[in-house]
Amino acid sequence: MSKNIEQDQSPFAIPSNVQLFGFYQWSEAKRRNKKEKQPGKSTTKYVKKNVELKKNEASIAVPLAITDIDPGYFTDLAGRPIREKFSRRKYIEQVNKVLKTKLLAGYNRDHCIRIDQQFDQEKNKFNDIEDRYREYSSAFEKYLSHDHEESMKMLEEADQEARNSSKMISKRDRLLKEFGQVRLEVYQWREMWRDAKICHEFVRKIFAPPEFNASVYKDDKSMHSEGESIVYENPVAKSSLECLVETFEKEISDSNLGPGEISVESPLELSRIFSEIESRNLDALIHLESLAKPMEELTTGVAKTEEDIKKEIGIIEENIQDLESLIKACEQRAANLRAYVDYLLQQVFRELVCSESVLYLQVFIEDAYESCVGPNHGKLDVFTMMRTIEKTYESLNMTLDKLPKEIVRQCEKEGFTQEMKMMREAEDAAQKFNLMHRLLAALERIMEPPELNIKSKSRDKDGDKSSKRKSLVSTLPTSSRSSITARQKNLQLKQLTMAKRSPEFLGDDKFLEQEIKDLAFEIKKLAKDYLPADENLSAEERHDCRDEI
Repeated sequence: MSKNIEQDQSPFAIPSNVQLFGFYQWSEAKRRNKKEKQPGKSTTKYVKKNVELKKNEASIAVPLAITDIDPGYFTDLAGRPIREKFSRRKYIEQVNKVLKTKLLAGYNRDHCIRIDQQFDQEKNKFNDIEDRYREYSSAFEKYLSHDHEESMKMLEEADQEARNSSKMISKRDRLLKEFGQVRLEVYQWREMWRDAKICHEFVRKIFAPPEFNASVYKDDKSMHSEGESIVYENPVAKSSLECLVETFEKEISDSNLGPGEISVESPLELSRIFSEIESRNLDALIHLESLAKPMEELTTGVAKTEEDIKKEIGIIEENIQDLESLIKACEQRAANLRAYVDYLLQQVFRELVCSESVLYLQVFIEDAYESCVGPNHGKLDVFTMMRTIEKTYESLNMTLDKLPKEIVRQCEKEGFTQEMKMMREAEDAAQKFNLMHRLLAALERIMEPPELNIKSKSRDKDGDKSSKRKSLVSTLPTSSRSSITARQKNLQLKQLTMAKRSPEFLGDDKFLEQEIKDLAFEIKKLAKDYLPADENLSAEERHDCRDEI
């Protein structure tokens, strides 16, 4: 096996990390050169961004290739004996381990390459962000300078407007002061006009003729209704100066001052008029003083009347409260009486009318009436039937007293014989009734699932039999059940509504026998059709009502 390992490379050898890193750097440089040579792109910006990267790349030295086997390995070991025998399995395991290690190294190398690529991309993004930051900062500085200029202009305009507003405020204050003075003068003139008008009206009413005073009184009344002065009007609605002037002009135009001449020539005449007015006022005061006592009496009477009315109202309220309590008590008593009436109607009266003893008594009285008097076609009540029976009994006793003793004795003997016969028939009927009840009870036991005493050995078989019997009982026809139940109810009703010595009850002897026979036949038929065979039943299951029959 002559092979020059120093010259020939193994086809299974994997490049080392250093060789792969050199190839990666070479391919990246080639890709960048190709990208720079493409038209339509400025290389200056790209060069500026990658200056630091190129500096770092320039300092990286391409390492030399390293073989995987020492060239002098075989020359040093030539001629030596191989102590261990060649093991193919061990060689394959070592090769597998080497390949796995190289694959892991390749994975780590790929990861490093991916990290370097990401680093380059992030660096490019960072450079783009720096460029945009410079553009934004320059734009923001321009905006700040422009905004400062605009702000200064606005401040100058604001100062100018403030000076103008201060001038306008001073002018407004001066005008308000003048307006207040004018308004005060108008108010003074208005009050002077009012005083003069009142004095003029007073003098005119004193010295004017009566016809003129009546017309003036009507005009004054209308004027007072409209409002005669600004003092008594709404100050909010009539506070402006224009309103005051308009009101003053309207009063001047609408006022009926009358003649301006006054018939008084001397002051003594005016004083005499005033003294007359004063005497009239004194007379009015004296009259008011004379009315003071009646007014006081009237006031005390009104107060006393109010107190009496309050007392009467209190008494009426107390009476109303007493009546309310009495009404509540009456309502409670009415409710209690209503409940007691319901109790009497539902329990006591129903017991007196519909109880078993009352029904027995009613049936016995009706039977006695029909046997002694005749059929009750008129639907008489119990009391009428008892009175009729009493009268019939008295008439029969009177007739019996008139009969001879031999006939009475013979009738008594025949009566006792018939009574004994009826007693025997009644006993037979009672036995038949008891037998009927026993038959009905036996039929109910047949229709219900039986309770069996199951032994331990035959538990499964008996369980199957009981399930069969339950299924048979559940499959019984509903018509037979309903007919038997109806017959049982009819017999119980007859037992309740018939007396022991009733002729009808004794006369239905044949009917009872027929009923018993029909029930026995139905029981036998049901037992034959729906019950299992005797050989499959135990002794307790075979015991039924037919043994009693």
